[in-house]
Amino acid sequence: MFKMTTTSKLKKIPLWILLLMISMAPVLSGCGPFPENVRVVLTTGLSEEQVFRINSMICTKSEYMVYLTNLQKRYEQVYGTEIWDTRLPSSTMEEEVKESVLRELEQIKIMNLMAGRYEVNLSEEDEEKLNLAADTYYTSLSDKEAEALLVTRESIYRMYREYLISVRVHEAVMAGVDPEISDDEARIITVEQIGIKTYTTDEEGKRIEMAPQERAKVYKKARIAYERAVNGEDFGSLISEYNEVGQSRLSFGHGDKEEAYENVAFNLGQGEISQIFETEDGFFLIRCISTFNEEETAKNKEVIRERQKREAFDAEYRSYLSKVTEEVNKELWPKITFLREEYIHTDSFFKTFDTCFSGS
Repeated sequence: MFKMTTTSKLKKIPLWILLLMISMAPVLSGCGPFPENVRVVLTTGLSEEQVFRINSMICTKSEYMVYLTNLQKRYEQVYGTEIWDTRLPSSTMEEEVKESVLRELEQIKIMNLMAGRYEVNLSEEDEEKLNLAADTYYTSLSDKEAEALLVTRESIYRMYREYLISVRVHEAVMAGVDPEISDDEARIITVEQIGIKTYTTDEEGKRIEMAPQERAKVYKKARIAYERAVNGEDFGSLISEYNEVGQSRLSFGHGDKEEAYENVAFNLGQGEISQIFETEDGFFLIRCISTFNEEETAKNKEVIRERQKREAFDAEYRSYLSKVTEEVNKELWPKITFLREEYIHTDSFFKTFDTCFSGS
């Protein structure tokens, strides 16, 4: 799923954190570092300073290294340099970060290709802020850093400009999506539960299902709890005595629990105690505390609305992917590595952009 912040959210979601999140989860990628649905051609037709080309959009090594180095330094601030010693099942942390930056830049390039479709144009105010951001970041670099990153003030400006255009395209697409969410669709209910497991675990934590005779004993235990509950005993006390599964009190909406649980829970009246029912985890008995949590339902509406808007955007984005071709420099890509020289300290590329556009 494509994750793009908007300028109205930049204050809440800094760009470097966005990239950090992207690096930890696949984004439109298959088994390799390149987006699925894009026809990828490994080629030697690019110059030695060009990482990839998507239609008319080219990513240079300089651009890639600015993103990579700044994200590298942010990781090191949070986790220390030892983070790069972490071994992953099929790669290294450095390879994961390299691929996450590649994915982000691919998406930025594609969003810039989409700009014409949505008639995205930058304002004079945007241009002023872009120039401020470029000046601020470029002057923060030492001569050695600028040389190592192969950057000029003009190339920094272009990087910021392309990122901002991708933000504006995202805003333009999302502006046309405003789903209506009903109270029932977003309804959050609150229940208390007694759950008795129908499985055990071994020393390694592996789940072992109970034999039919043991399950019968568990059901009998649940039946006793049910009879005590409907005869007026305090449900909270029964929870303390019987519950073995998760929290005793929980709030949730449609799609948050398994179907068997929700089919019972959403049909209870306030204060009503359910019959015994079974899920994958065991036998359950629940009491409805609230059939409609107004405050939480309102919050859930926004969660659902944002999810549906993202899904609509993803559909539009994926549709565009099928129309582009990507050429990847097969000779350059394996040679790209972190800059580990002692004089490389730059980490403010993302923060500078956020600062300049946080009020937009």
